Amino acid sequence: MTGPRILVIDDSATMRKLVEIAFRGSDCVVEFAGTGAEGIARASAAPPDAILLDFMLPDMKGIEVCKRLAAHRETAGIGVVVMSGKPDVATLFRDQGNVVAFVAKPFTAATIHAQVTAALRQSSHRARRASVSRPPQLAPGTPPVGVAVVAPPPSAGPGGAHLELAGSLASLPVLDVLRLITASGATGHLHLDHGTYVFVRAGTVVMCTTTRPTEEFDRLVVQIDGQDLLARAQVAQRQSGVPAVVSLAEAGAALQVDLAAALKTQSQRLLADAMLRRDGGFRWYEQALPGYVESLGRPLSLAAAALEDARTRPVAAVEIGQVYCRRSGFSSTVDGLPLTPIEKAMLAAIDGTSTLAEIGERLRYPARLVATTAAHLAAAELIVRDRGAGRHAGAAAPPIIVHDLDAEFVAQLRRLVARRGLAAEVIDVSTLGDLDAVLAQARPRLVLIGADAGALPSELRALASLSSAMIAAVLEVGSAASTLALGYDAVLCKPVHVAELERLLAL
Repeated sequence: MTGPRILVIDDSATMRKLVEIAFRGSDCVVEFAGTGAEGIARASAAPPDAILLDFMLPDMKGIEVCKRLAAHRETAGIGVVVMSGKPDVATLFRDQGNVVAFVAKPFTAATIHAQVTAALRQSSHRARRASVSRPPQLAPGTPPVGVAVVAPPPSAGPGGAHLELAGSLASLPVLDVLRLITASGATGHLHLDHGTYVFVRAGTVVMCTTTRPTEEFDRLVVQIDGQDLLARAQVAQRQSGVPAVVSLAEAGAALQVDLAAALKTQSQRLLADAMLRRDGGFRWYEQALPGYVESLGRPLSLAAAALEDARTRPVAAVEIGQVYCRRSGFSSTVDGLPLTPIEKAMLAAIDGTSTLAEIGERLRYPARLVATTAAHLAAAELIVRDRGAGRHAGAAAPPIIVHDLDAEFVAQLRRLVARRGLAAEVIDVSTLGDLDAVLAQARPRLVLIGADAGALPSELRALASLSSAMIAAVLEVGSAASTLALGYDAVLCKPVHVAELERLLAL
């Protein structure tokens, strides 16, 4: 049985990541909506146990969301926690009976956890369901998360949110700090007390430096004609973190290898070492990057560092009876990642429908190896546990029409829909000529078409617009941009996870 369901209505990727961290180790199922309309639709289709609501949304204000939720019997009793960087907006919600708490930014993950837990206790909707009587609890020994997220200052324009992070690595590991930073799309550097600097450009880690000596690395990169020159460069590194090889190159030392490539290799190693730290503090500085980072910085893989960290330290094996699916953006994350043969086989077999035990049987791997490998992949955020089976049971959903897709894909799609209780019929239309008639009669919300269907017929596009249906192409591989140009609303890549269908169906 799954725990309480929390719906987060917020378009900020940083806030989403903070909520994920706040409820890590609890039995809560956290879901997200990026707009007020999407949040209302999700809450109406499958009422959650509590809602965490941002006051400013792309399409409406939080007060309007609260009023619409209160106007319907299915959602009126859900406890709502409102977030805002402007404390004075709390007065706007005085007459809203469904608002049980107000959280002013900046706030910590621990604050969010406490307020939502209180909302679960007060939610009359949750009392009516009476499925799980206890509030969510963090896993034993989980320390409070001491990290603050600050709202955009008044001078910040759209997309100009300012992020302020500071705390202890004993409370928040380096990996979680960097995931918060990268989710925000910010630019600046993270300073760790033990002398490591991690530079981030527009949400991408691009370089990692250290104040500690790196003489072996320096001699591999540059040809040095005097010990004094190296010594001066290393003094500068200890004081500022600027790599000695950068200072040497600027002084005219001959390079023995490509400097940018060498710094990337060293940065990835330093990043992996930083992941092991659980002592000392950290502070994030949102500011322009130094010139040498701008010119020599290259994208680093957080997933690679997280995977290496998981492999080298004991991790709790996951439950063998659970179902896992690939994370959103999996294809771009896994590209170039150094995976073991077992990890590759597991990633290829994880489909969002089979349990780890079933996958182990198919691959003929021992259960312990499957559980441990899955734990490593989950730590790198390559896969995520599917905790929503049956969450939409009983909710009516428009049909899904598929055309020009192989029988195996259609069968897998039906299993996904049935497993999640979407109550949506999957209609397989064999010929393109029949598609317009079926579309007009069935009035679906989603049409899936194989990539080899070619350009989208104009009459089919017109019918879809009239019936509010979305048309998506399903690709093995290919360019999403060129396919979207044909007239499709979206492009999905196999294997398609049910969460993507829920998003397109606005469930």
